[in-house]
Amino acid sequence: MPTPKEVFDNPEKYWDFLTSSTAEEFEGQYFDRKEAGRPEESENGCVSKNTLKALKEQVKECVSAFANSNKEGGLLVLGISDNGDFTGVNHLFEEQINGLTKINDLLKNQSASIKFYRPERETKEICLIYVPYTENAICETLGNQPKSWERRGYQNILLDDIQRDRLRRDKKIVSFENQYCSTYDADDLEKRVLNEFSNEYLKDAEYDDYINEKLLYQAGALIKDGNNYAFTNAGFLFFVANPQRIMPWSYIRLLRFEVNNEDRNKRRLPTFEKEFTGSITKQIRDIRTFLKESGFFKLYQKRNPDGGFSEEPEYPYISIDEAIVNAVAHRDYAIQLPIECELYKDVFVVRNGGRILQRDQEVPPEFRLDDKIILNSMPRNPKLIEWLKIMREKGGSAFVRALSEGTKRMRDEMIKLNLPAPLYIVNPAETTLILCSNSAEREAKFAADSGLGATNEFSNLFPLKFILENGNTPEDFFLQQRRKDIISALKNALTSNAWYIEENTLNRLVAHRQRAYIPQNEKVDKIVRFYQGYSFRIYPYWNNFNLMIDLNLQVRNVQNVSKLFRDYPASFFVGKRVLARWQENWYRGNIIRANPKYTNLNIFDFKKEVQVPSNLVIPNLQDSTIEEILNKRKIKFNLSTKIEELSLENKHDAAEIRAEKIQAIAKYLSQDIFKPLIIGGMQIFMEPSPTSLSKSNRAGN
Repeated sequence: MPTPKEVFDNPEKYWDFLTSSTAEEFEGQYFDRKEAGRPEESENGCVSKNTLKALKEQVKECVSAFANSNKEGGLLVLGISDNGDFTGVNHLFEEQINGLTKINDLLKNQSASIKFYRPERETKEICLIYVPYTENAICETLGNQPKSWERRGYQNILLDDIQRDRLRRDKKIVSFENQYCSTYDADDLEKRVLNEFSNEYLKDAEYDDYINEKLLYQAGALIKDGNNYAFTNAGFLFFVANPQRIMPWSYIRLLRFEVNNEDRNKRRLPTFEKEFTGSITKQIRDIRTFLKESGFFKLYQKRNPDGGFSEEPEYPYISIDEAIVNAVAHRDYAIQLPIECELYKDVFVVRNGGRILQRDQEVPPEFRLDDKIILNSMPRNPKLIEWLKIMREKGGSAFVRALSEGTKRMRDEMIKLNLPAPLYIVNPAETTLILCSNSAEREAKFAADSGLGATNEFSNLFPLKFILENGNTPEDFFLQQRRKDIISALKNALTSNAWYIEENTLNRLVAHRQRAYIPQNEKVDKIVRFYQGYSFRIYPYWNNFNLMIDLNLQVRNVQNVSKLFRDYPASFFVGKRVLARWQENWYRGNIIRANPKYTNLNIFDFKKEVQVPSNLVIPNLQDSTIEEILNKRKIKFNLSTKIEELSLENKHDAAEIRAEKIQAIAKYLSQDIFKPLIIGGMQIFMEPSPTSLSKSNRAGN
């Protein structure tokens, strides 16, 4: 994709891009376009004042959002509609054009450039507004109560006070590290940390008679507060024994859940939870010791080619360590949430406040740490990182490396175990790092290689057979590229056979049969319904592609917004994801605002706001909220117990029941859905019998 500046400088070259037929092809983090009204829609041939006022607001929001968010800037185009119609701006009077393009009258702290472009042999022209990034200020409206926006995908988000403060920190307008934290008290110090630090800090000094206060002041951990000293935020986090006294969120939380990451929204209580507190060096030391000594991660036994067994860790220790230490060193400590480290069956997730800061450009919202992405970081906490580099482990190694060095090592260690490169998911307020263990596949392989026989973990894999139009079998690489298309074709086939699609992602489909809920009693069924759902994934195993089938109980609220207003205020509904009936079809979206009669919501498929009668809008509610509604309606029903029962969590024969259900649905799919499934001439068949896990039964043996 071109940069905003490239398109601004040469609109002729990128005309096809500017007039893309769908909003998705053009609009996003760096580009937006607006139609400048249509004069033929008004009685006098002029664009109405209300239309112009709304357009001016959109210009204001876009320019502010681009200036505040994008290192590469942003481009707003006036005179092209969402569907790519070239309507131009010539129908606007000069005064109206000036009202839209005199950006200095709308916003401060911006340096937008304006140009007009008329394609060859056309009488109409468009207006292009290029918005460079505002480095050390916030682009905001004029007046005593300025407003500012941030760009997130195709949306401009109005910033509240907390978000504005976060943006000020990200832009280095203010330094959280250097701000006042607490009056200095020598009794608060962690003596071990201070002694280690002073030994290293003064190692090359010509004199070493610094008293503690002077040393800490020179290092930047203390500031003068009148005639006394005071801790900075950085000094308090690093040198105080109990920084949680003032910053209770400044700790590491380690949890384990016995579900896969894709089912995290339905997880139960963690099977393990531990907090690591104290100064940040103590937190790092304590969690390192715990992870080395506790057996928190699995250690696999694998057969060596020349005989005997060796051990292979579930995750490389270095990768885990770098992930956690990077979070400690680079998190935004003003965001009042701890670092959360969550272990699922298939991934390890490290989540910390604050996004990754880059010197030259922003990182994508989601990316893998491979050779295509080079992290050229701008340290969020330069003092903390400097001090951590001064500190030494027992062997003399540094506590922390530069982000680019540490992440490269983390990636390389994952690759050594043939594991995927680390995945980053970044939003303005949070960075999430995901390490994938491929545990299910590895465990099955180790079991087969060691002669332990098959486990029942993979009895839900069903082989797929692919035949091209010429009768040949496609290459694996070709199939890898078509996994999304296969899932999409499966979704369409299920929908045509009266299935309801709960979730549809790149490589996962969750669905259940329509109207096939599991009845309870009349009162309960009016509040909540249970569906036996199934999740489907395309899964490569032993050089074959399979359909992985899992049970997936669906617990669904059936109360519409109008009825829920009996129990909840309007604020409860804002942001809730919903299923809504609009123009004779059901669509997914999220609520913008609601009242008992009408609900305004954003329809995901069309990225537009619509108004729907509230009795046709059904919100997705958490189990705890559904339980709360049952209690408010005085309906005696133990929702948690019922979920456990229907999920087979406590049944002694759960494995057998699960296998029977999966086998039955596999037989149905092989006969009624894969008969065959067709994608662009390629036929796909599914075997009704599961893939064998025994090495002796694999193809070629």
